[in-house]
Amino acid sequence: MGRLTIRDIARIANVSRSTVSLALNDSPRINADTKRRVLQIVEEMDYHPNAMARALVGGRTRVLSLLVPQIDHVFSDSYFSETVSGITDVIYGLGYSLMLEVATKSFIENEVYDRLFKERRVDGMLIVGSLTTDVWISEMRDKRRPICLVNSIWDGVSSVVADNRAGAERAVDHIVNLGHRVIGYIKGLDITTVGQQRDEGFRAGLARHGIAYDERNVAYGNFSEESGHEAMGKILAASPRPTAVFTTNDRMAIGAMRRIREAGLRVPEDVALVGGDDIPLAHYITPALTTIRQPMDVIGSQAVEILLEILGADDEEQGQVEGTIQRVLDTELVVRESSGAPRH
Repeated sequence: MGRLTIRDIARIANVSRSTVSLALNDSPRINADTKRRVLQIVEEMDYHPNAMARALVGGRTRVLSLLVPQIDHVFSDSYFSETVSGITDVIYGLGYSLMLEVATKSFIENEVYDRLFKERRVDGMLIVGSLTTDVWISEMRDKRRPICLVNSIWDGVSSVVADNRAGAERAVDHIVNLGHRVIGYIKGLDITTVGQQRDEGFRAGLARHGIAYDERNVAYGNFSEESGHEAMGKILAASPRPTAVFTTNDRMAIGAMRRIREAGLRVPEDVALVGGDDIPLAHYITPALTTIRQPMDVIGSQAVEILLEILGADDEEQGQVEGTIQRVLDTELVVRESSGAPRH
């Protein structure tokens, strides 16, 4: 047999290349049986990961750029840290390094995103949480730069996203099935894919149950705890007061929960609360938060897999991938203590 590649190992084991990398890194993100099967094949085939990684990237920089948005909480937000964890679990096993960049105004105006490729400083780019206003992504697409969007969507660009519309619809179903009919909504930023999709899902869920979208019960936030706290004040002042509130993300739900308590009310007895993302803190606050879970680590690892498809798993495959690769992953409603039936 010729030079052994990660594609060979993946094909023999009937798994993805990212799964092979996770097994080689002894990652807990895959089950023990799969890891054992992959490692057994590696041993039987006398496969050497480091040599494979060098062959995988022959002649390239072996560096991928990770571009994150310029928002205040990006480096402390588990939404992003779990994504990065999924990315690094895969790339380090493949002999790549990661270059972190922040999409600042200067970064965009000076077209650093394109210079990274022109100067051959990176092989590909993973773009986390891009905005609908990021028109430079169209430029990258038109220049056929190897990029993959992480939990965002752009026409003609490869991406991995969670099905956030379906998740928000499921959250509304849960709230309505508990008996609520006056439902508040703390809306996130529409310039993000997550904000757009969850807004579409919330509205569709209400319509399916015959409940009108009422602006009097809607307040706006920017995904932070502070904005959720402020928005909740407006919703509590509505008449009649909503008996349940859906927030676009967990951080705003945490701020909203604090505001509810400051008003002398209880969650969920007076106001039921449902968030989105299932960040680790959602499980530990009191009451524990009902929320939409999206698999950020899996989204990150699959984005790497797609980027490698674009780059070509082996030298002879480079440039062979045509069109875009788009994956949509399921979300899950995690029911905890913050949602309950309304009091009559």
